[in-house]
Amino acid sequence: TPAPVWMVLGAAPLYEFGATTLRSAAYIAGAALFFDVNFGRANLGSVALATPFILLAFVGLGLLTAAATMLTRRQNPVAVVLGATSVFLSGVLYPVSVLPEWLQSLGRWLPLTHALEVLRQALLMGVPPAALLPRVGILMLFGLVLVPLGVSLFAYALRRAREDGSLTHY
Repeated sequence: TPAPVWMVLGAAPLYEFGATTLRSAAYIAGAALFFDVNFGRANLGSVALATPFILLAFVGLGLLTAAATMLTRRQNPVAVVLGATSVFLSGVLYPVSVLPEWLQSLGRWLPLTHALEVLRQALLMGVPPAALLPRVGILMLFGLVLVPLGVSLFAYALRRAREDGSLTHY
């Protein structure tokens, strides 16, 4: 394909971002309507501050996963392991505080841990933006490292796929 890398990276995920945004809004509305979750204390300023940094961190991980998939021409087992690890160590299923200290410290190396904490504090406890700055800063660091790394690895994988003719596999 003659499409430049920026177009492949920029246009392809627009539908996914839109669909995910609508799905997330539906989950929040469903939680409020059916499970009586009170979002009355939610601090939308905190959510607005954190959201771009959460997205950056996960866009970087997504780019790395896509690049690895293109390079290996099969589903990336690292992504599967990272996803499963994130679910168990990030506080998705149970509070991180119930884990042994060494597992808690491993969980701090995952962006999902910080994203969940920021969103829970902002949406459920109404924590102001200033109090969330340390965790938002960590998410920003994840984004600053993962996005350039993901873009460069994806560009390399795209170049290789064009050269060896395997781009049609995706």
